[in-house]
Amino acid sequence: MRALLYNPGQAGLFSGQPPAGLELIPVERAALEASATRLARNDQLPVFLAGPADSAMLRQLRSLGFTGPVLVLMPGVSALQTADLIYAGADDVLALPVAGCELMARVAAVSRRLHGVSAGALTVGALEFYLDGRHPRLHGEEIRLSAREYDIMRHLMLNAQRVVAKEAIYDALYALCALPPFDKIIDVYICRLRAKMTRIRPGCGAYIETVPGRGYRMTVPALQAA
Repeated sequence: MRALLYNPGQAGLFSGQPPAGLELIPVERAALEASATRLARNDQLPVFLAGPADSAMLRQLRSLGFTGPVLVLMPGVSALQTADLIYAGADDVLALPVAGCELMARVAAVSRRLHGVSAGALTVGALEFYLDGRHPRLHGEEIRLSAREYDIMRHLMLNAQRVVAKEAIYDALYALCALPPFDKIIDVYICRLRAKMTRIRPGCGAYIETVPGRGYRMTVPALQAA
């Protein structure tokens, strides 16, 4: 999972080892606020605000249209500070240092709430996707995914049966990267996902439907639904 990290004071984040599978992208405040409008269409790329509380920055991000998960990580947080930050737009507030497993669980919980999901696993037909980072299963068989492939499938599964714009997937993977690749890279990853699903059972690559001119949709293939 990728997340944007605003940490001007270089505060230490974790009480132990950073969680496996978490890729933090450092970002300056000006760059984050400048990109908030573009990221408004992306409701999955988490933002971590580390260090002293800044409710004004939270209000600014939300006023610019950013709807994705925002978690505040700060030392010695009080109940009053927590309440103020949540009212300003934070989805959760954690005291530093934080255990990596707790941070990942809280991000997963916020993502579930944003998408109206109550369980820790998502199911479309015979495809099971786990929000805790485990590899998904198709017809009971594990699909081993790279970090990028996992993020793309997560995006599609959280929006199952709905079309997800390729641009939104691209932003989730490469927003604010210093040297972002060409947007065709998303098509490459989609092809890889379909190939891995097809190897488990022919025709399963059709779980990922291309909607011309709009994007991709995770859905039960017609042969599976029949």
